[in-house]
Amino acid sequence: MDVDIKALEQLRDGLKGLTKRETGGFTEHAVKRLAAQLMGKAIRLTPVGDYNREVKYTPKSGTNKGKTRTKRVNVSGKVGGTLRRGWTAGEVRRKGGEYSVDVINPTRYAMYVEYGHRTRNHRGWVEGRFMLTKAKTELAAVAPKALSASLKLFLESKTKGGRRR
Repeated sequence: MDVDIKALEQLRDGLKGLTKRETGGFTEHAVKRLAAQLMGKAIRLTPVGDYNREVKYTPKSGTNKGKTRTKRVNVSGKVGGTLRRGWTAGEVRRKGGEYSVDVINPTRYAMYVEYGHRTRNHRGWVEGRFMLTKAKTELAAVAPKALSASLKLFLESKTKGGRRR
């Protein structure tokens, strides 16, 4: 295996010249990107309410006159998607060497959809959908590769030819 010592020395010299501000900026940007990816996955996994109901009717004229038919109608006027539209991400916070950002859904029933809940008559259980939990698992699988690619681009832009631009 061949190792290009000169390229490694150039990388080392370029990294020495990076300021904490530059590396902190990269870290904050990376955290924002991961939060955006997490939100995207959570949104995709969030169910949308379907308020259409089957209604039986009997046409008074036409070829189906007198035959009972069914159709789906939204009698409540509600439109689904409130939970899906509710996902938000907070500001990036730094405490010591750790960065964090909150991805939340403040919709009042989000917790019940996420983790499950009892039925209205308290005799049954509605299973949770685990939108955020599943999204975190999916992100954990791809995060190292995404961070590695971002870091590589960052380092290439900062250490081009062994000197800072």
